[in-house]
Amino acid sequence: MDLLQEKHTFLEKETRESLTSILKRHSLQTKGIVKGREISRLALIAKEAKISELQHRVVTLESELELKDGVIRHLKWQLDPGE
Repeated sequence: MDLLQEKHTFLEKETRESLTSILKRHSLQTKGIVKGREISRLALIAKEAKISELQHRVVTLESELELKDGVIRHLKWQLDPGE
Protein backbone atom coordinates (compact mmCIF):
# COMPACT_ATOMS: atom_id res chain seq x y z
CA MET A 1 0.00 0.00 0.00
CA ASP A 2 2.88 2.31 0.72
CA LEU A 3 4.07 1.82 -2.85
CA LEU A 4 0.74 3.05 -4.20
CA GLN A 5 0.89 6.10 -1.98
CA GLU A 6 4.46 6.83 -3.06
CA LYS A 7 3.31 6.77 -6.68
CA HIS A 8 0.37 9.01 -5.79
CA THR A 9 -2.11 6.34 -6.72
CA PHE A 10 -5.27 6.46 -4.70
CA LEU A 11 -7.77 3.65 -4.50
CA GLU A 12 -11.31 3.64 -3.26
CA LYS A 13 -11.74 2.17 0.20
CA GLU A 14 -13.45 -0.99 -1.06
CA THR A 15 -10.78 -1.59 -3.70
CA ARG A 16 -7.98 -0.97 -1.19
CA GLU A 17 -9.55 -3.40 1.31
CA SER A 18 -10.02 -6.02 -1.40
CA LEU A 19 -6.42 -5.63 -2.55
CA THR A 20 -5.18 -5.83 1.05
CA SER A 21 -7.18 -9.00 1.61
CA ILE A 22 -5.80 -10.60 -1.55
CA LEU A 23 -2.22 -9.68 -0.64
CA LYS A 24 -2.59 -11.02 2.91
CA ARG A 25 -4.05 -14.28 1.63
CA HIS A 26 -1.22 -14.62 -0.89
CA SER A 27 1.33 -13.89 1.83
CA LEU A 28 -0.13 -16.59 4.09
CA GLN A 29 -0.16 -19.10 1.22
CA THR A 30 3.47 -18.33 0.46
CA LYS A 31 4.46 -18.73 4.11
CA GLY A 32 2.61 -22.07 4.19
CA ILE A 33 4.44 -23.27 1.11
CA VAL A 34 7.79 -22.27 2.62
CA LYS A 35 6.99 -24.07 5.89
CA GLY A 36 5.80 -27.15 4.02
CA ARG A 37 8.96 -27.20 1.94
CA GLU A 38 11.12 -26.93 5.06
CA ILE A 39 9.19 -29.74 6.78
CA SER A 40 9.60 -31.91 3.70
CA ARG A 41 13.30 -31.12 3.55
CA LEU A 42 13.77 -32.07 7.21
CA ALA A 43 11.79 -35.28 6.74
CA LEU A 44 13.96 -36.20 3.76
CA ILE A 45 17.15 -35.56 5.75
CA ALA A 46 15.82 -37.74 8.58
CA LYS A 47 14.94 -40.56 6.17
CA GLU A 48 18.38 -40.38 4.53
CA ALA A 49 20.00 -40.59 7.96
CA LYS A 50 17.86 -43.62 8.83
CA ILE A 51 18.77 -45.30 5.52
CA SER A 52 22.45 -44.70 6.19
CA GLU A 53 22.11 -46.10 9.70
CA LEU A 54 20.33 -49.22 8.41
CA GLN A 55 22.92 -49.74 5.66
CA HIS A 56 25.66 -49.61 8.28
CA ARG A 57 23.72 -52.13 10.37
CA VAL A 58 23.38 -54.49 7.38
CA VAL A 59 27.14 -54.33 6.73
CA THR A 60 27.83 -55.03 10.41
CA LEU A 61 25.45 -58.00 10.50
CA GLU A 62 26.88 -59.41 7.27
CA SER A 63 30.39 -59.17 8.73
CA GLU A 64 29.30 -60.91 11.92
CA LEU A 65 27.63 -63.67 9.90
CA GLU A 66 30.73 -64.15 7.77
CA LEU A 67 32.89 -64.36 10.89
CA LYS A 68 30.60 -66.94 12.51
CA ASP A 69 30.50 -68.98 9.29
CA GLY A 70 34.30 -68.96 9.26
CA VAL A 71 34.45 -70.13 12.87
CA ILE A 72 31.97 -72.93 12.13
CA ARG A 73 33.97 -74.05 9.07
CA HIS A 74 37.15 -74.05 11.11
CA LEU A 75 35.57 -76.08 13.92
CA LYS A 76 34.15 -78.57 11.43
CA TRP A 77 37.58 -78.87 9.83
CA GLN A 78 39.14 -79.55 13.25
CA LEU A 79 36.54 -82.23 14.03
CA ASP A 80 36.73 -83.97 10.66
CA PRO A 81 39.13 -86.95 11.10
CA GLY A 82 39.40 -87.49 7.34
CA GLU A 83 41.56 -84.45 6.70
